[in-house]
Amino acid sequence: MEEQNSKFYEIDILQILAAIWHRAWIVVLAAIIGAGAGFSIAEFVITPKYKSQALLYVNNTSISVGGTSFSISSGELTAAQKLVD
Repeated sequence: MEEQNSKFYEIDILQILAAIWHRAWIVVLAAIIGAGAGFSIAEFVITPKYKSQALLYVNNTSISVGGTSFSISSGELTAAQKLVD
């Protein structure tokens, strides 16, 4: 019976947390170095594979919403084109 009990170890979670807390600067330093390395690789090493583009089409006709008719003037169309640029 004595031999079976020696195979098990008692682990105290508070002791583990205290050991980590005493070495907290190592955890913080490792996090900062890991974040810096990840950012550097993503920003400078990996080439972007995707490109986004947006296209806005404005139709110069009257719009009917709920029985009320609206129209778009050429001045509004010009203003919309300038906003897109």
